[in-house]
Amino acid sequence: MHKTNFKSVAAQTQNEATAVGSKSPNDTVKTTNSVVKKRNMSPFNTVISKANKLFLKQVLKNTQIKQECIVYCITPNLYADAPRFWEEYRIAVEAILDSKRFERNCIDAKLNPQYVAEHLVLEGRAMIRRVLTGGFAPLKGRERHFTAPILKAEYFASDVVSADAEKKSPATGNQVA
Repeated sequence: MHKTNFKSVAAQTQNEATAVGSKSPNDTVKTTNSVVKKRNMSPFNTVISKANKLFLKQVLKNTQIKQECIVYCITPNLYADAPRFWEEYRIAVEAILDSKRFERNCIDAKLNPQYVAEHLVLEGRAMIRRVLTGGFAPLKGRERHFTAPILKAEYFASDVVSADAEKKSPATGNQVA
């Protein structure tokens, strides 16, 4: 029976590792520093992203909950001017509605193009691009629930929206301190 001396095996393994790691003066190794750059998202897209993530966590999913999630995410540190946010939202909706193919797809599916575009903005830029190029297939049937408007005239009136957002949580509906 052969006994193995674990200390000598560990020392031999250590020596082999240093031999492999040693470099001769003629060896040149190019080292690259990979730097991950943080994407700078616009305040509008930040609000949309946070609202979409918040909406996906909700048990009850309807248009009113979507509106509350958006309103909740329009906070002074992300987007201080609520009416301006809603104006950007409207501009994003109009950009989607400029597509004749999108309008035709909505009419074929018996959907209101305005309402679908309003809901599609909340889905994000990547989904908007996929829907505009490939139709409703990427939505996997969610477009059937896009039957009510998100935009309301009162959103454009005053900064009451962001003040209400700080007081009420869409997840619970309770007042937040």
